[in-house]
Amino acid sequence: MEGLEVSIVNSNFIDKIQYRIDSEFYTKEHLEFEIYLKEQGFSTLEQLGGKLDCSAFYPSITEYYNFDRQGIPFIRVNEIQNGLVQIVDSTAFLPDFVLTQNSNTIARAYPDDIIIAKGGNTLAKVGILTNEYPEYAICRDVILVRTKKMVSNMRYAVWAFLHSKYGYKLMLRTASQTGQPHLTLPNILKMMIPVWGEDMICKLCELYNQSNLT
Repeated sequence: MEGLEVSIVNSNFIDKIQYRIDSEFYTKEHLEFEIYLKEQGFSTLEQLGGKLDCSAFYPSITEYYNFDRQGIPFIRVNEIQNGLVQIVDSTAFLPDFVLTQNSNTIARAYPDDIIIAKGGNTLAKVGILTNEYPEYAICRDVILVRTKKMVSNMRYAVWAFLHSKYGYKLMLRTASQTGQPHLTLPNILKMMIPVWGEDMICKLCELYNQSNLT
């Protein structure tokens, strides 16, 4: 039939993370890009040394918000702007004792860590934490990629890829297909990240530095 897209997928090619069998997961565009990555070489986020974390269901903390930039910035989805995490007038700050009292439910993050919006209409929005502050706290609406153990400047290559059209589509592809799609830690940890040469990684690092200055 004209206009009908058909993908024939061998059972050995079925996704082994979520065991997805829905047609959206196996569109030609997705399959072609997956094959391309496998041919060119890739590593998973886990293999690159990335560690994932997130905040859990902490009690209401809004009474401790201040907007005078006193304390530790509390990063929500609105702070993710153009690939960076930007502190703005509406950014809430929290006193350190709130994080200490909720150390098992509110995650702390640090410069060069990457955050990803995990649901809603901002699904897969990506930002990287700058060195404007020595530490941050994150809300439960984002996934935190800890990059401290990543090799060399690979954190900037990961950031650039996830922020790109192809990284964005890969994250959407792996989103849990519930009533409201959302990203999950196991799927992000197993995402395929292209393996680039040192020259390209250095250029991406320069791109980050330029973005951080603007």
